[in-house]
Amino acid sequence: MDILDIEIIELLTIIFIIMIPVLFSQIFYFPTRTKQFMKIREWIIPITLGSSAILCMLFPVVMFDSMKFDLSQIPIILAGLYFGFLTSYKVFTLAILFQFFFFDEINFILFFILYLFVASVVPLFSKKFLQLNLLYKLLISNGLTLIVSILSSLIIESIVVSDVKTSLFVEYISIHLLVMVISVLFIEIIKNNQNLLQRRIKIEKLELAGHLAASISHEVRNPLTTSRGFMQLLYSEVHPSKHEYINIAIKEIDEAVNIIREYLTFAKPIAEYEEVINIKEEVQHILNLSTPLAKMYSVEIAFNKVEDVHFVLGERKKLQQSLLNIVKNGIESMENGGKLELNISSSKSHVLICIKDTGVGMSKEQINRLGEPYFSTKEKGTGLSMMVSYRIIESMGGTITVNSQLEKGTHFSIKLPVYKEG
Repeated sequence: MDILDIEIIELLTIIFIIMIPVLFSQIFYFPTRTKQFMKIREWIIPITLGSSAILCMLFPVVMFDSMKFDLSQIPIILAGLYFGFLTSYKVFTLAILFQFFFFDEINFILFFILYLFVASVVPLFSKKFLQLNLLYKLLISNGLTLIVSILSSLIIESIVVSDVKTSLFVEYISIHLLVMVISVLFIEIIKNNQNLLQRRIKIEKLELAGHLAASISHEVRNPLTTSRGFMQLLYSEVHPSKHEYINIAIKEIDEAVNIIREYLTFAKPIAEYEEVINIKEEVQHILNLSTPLAKMYSVEIAFNKVEDVHFVLGERKKLQQSLLNIVKNGIESMENGGKLELNISSSKSHVLICIKDTGVGMSKEQINRLGEPYFSTKEKGTGLSMMVSYRIIESMGGTITVNSQLEKGTHFSIKLPVYKEG
């Protein structure tokens, strides 16, 4: 077996070692197991990534004059980019402790400074990194890896007494970049698969609730319609003094039919008729309707009024219902007062409506379940209003994206296709 074969085997080994945390963590992050492992999940990623960094030290790839060096910086970079400061520092602590006790021949101080630099700087890019597409994620992750590997090479050169060939440094840096590309691609594939699975589960639940809504609404509406007809027939037969009672009964039947009609939105969110909707006017209308509730909760509403006019295609009443549900939930999440911000922006193809509150916020698990039938963060909530909102926006060809942090607030981004005449 020649040197090239040995390096390929070592490279494949290190890639597998770095991918172990991603594969293992799926057991605990699988959508149907979120409640079972909620208490231990905050330590699963740091421990698995820390173990990956330790295994990288035990199975090095690159050799400089009989001195072995590893890719243990990559798990720390991944921890910082995907999970932020807390996870990054936990992985750094595990890696540096292991190096301190088991790698005495390495200049510990220099590597301590390098690892601390990685754990402190890389998470600064995390928030922006998670919002980017795959291409930009690869560029940022590899840019950071290039910087770290160059710094690591300088440390290696300061430790090794004899001169090291430039080609070996190039190989060392290239392996870092190659492993990072493979790692990010693999992680993104896993994330996309999990998102698709969660979306499929949610769609199946919505379809089930829709079929149930359709069947129940149909069965209940028919006898109500019959009862209303007989009430009208009896109107002329009873004494005029009783007409008030019949009118009240007819009115209540009509109210029940209206409620059932709204309930049918679960099963058939598609607009009965489409019209061109001015988004700016609709958002302003929603704010007017929400102002009394906002005053009741001591909530300040800020609307960034734009000069441009944005149009979408859909049913006005249903869009109003969807936006009102989200705004109402945002206000009610701020029991001790707060601020609700609304912004409208647009591109050539889409209109973006942003609704941001400073309420109690939601956990990642709650965000994943948002829009499911009968799931609510409120004690007495049914979850049906958010379910309707999701169905209406989806029927208009739009999407709802939610970002939230506990005790910091929630940010809804509603993206709708722009109406283009002709």
